[in-house]
Amino acid sequence: MISVFLFVLTFQYIISVPVIPNYEMPEEAAQYEKYLEEAPKALNVDDHILASAKRLIKENIVDRLKKLDSEQETKYQKHVEEEKNNTVRRFLKHSDEERAAMLRHFKESAERHRRRPKIYQPGSEDQLKEYWEKYEGLDRESFNPRTLFADIDLDGDGYLNVNEIEAFLQREIEKVYNPEDPDFDPWEEKYDQIKMRQKFMERFDTDKDYFISREEFLKNVKVPYVLGDHYWKTAQDVEDMFETDESELRRLASEAQSLEKDHLTDAPNLHQTTEQPNVQKT
Repeated sequence: MISVFLFVLTFQYIISVPVIPNYEMPEEAAQYEKYLEEAPKALNVDDHILASAKRLIKENIVDRLKKLDSEQETKYQKHVEEEKNNTVRRFLKHSDEERAAMLRHFKESAERHRRRPKIYQPGSEDQLKEYWEKYEGLDRESFNPRTLFADIDLDGDGYLNVNEIEAFLQREIEKVYNPEDPDFDPWEEKYDQIKMRQKFMERFDTDKDYFISREEFLKNVKVPYVLGDHYWKTAQDVEDMFETDESELRRLASEAQSLEKDHLTDAPNLHQTTEQPNVQKT
């Protein structure tokens, strides 16, 4: 009885500690898994208590990941709003000549965006087979989902976690986001990384536990994938200020002037912020 009490007490401490700071989850999750495998044997814990402990840890991980995703969404939307506000402020301050130069810059940037490579929907047959052919160096016709899963499953535990999925999708991200690009925005890159990971998990994570098991992957990869669009729409495609023309800027400026005087004046300057998104790299 004392051994069971110690196990439960230790477990309660474990789930009270933040599990996934900044998505750095695999090491912490592995430690908990190791504890749940070894401690019950040493302490002779009842199987029902062990099953309950595992369920609660999984729920804890899911809750924390949902919270992190929600927080990142809020930060990104705030960033987009600040970008628009900064653009309007510059437009209001500039002379006609400076405004013309600003619009030329937008036009050139929009043209660069239109020339970017297209990327397939995350988890689609085209995306998986392109990865197989281009990055694994294997013939497209020899595509083997079991082998691909093993390559993505970096720690070999039979499950794909959020870090492994984001690392896998980073190849797609790099097609459109280059730090050397004058229009590069790390907030957009991180936002797309999260949204693409969510789309990938939407297809394969059928039990919604933020892990994709080998069985889930192999079963769902055979299921026809219904796509609204063949290609992924990036954050740049959806919130692209570079597509803004003069009439749109004047409309935004008019709206800004109708607001209270300090609405934009007091808004934080994006270029002075020190916070940067944490982008998972391969």
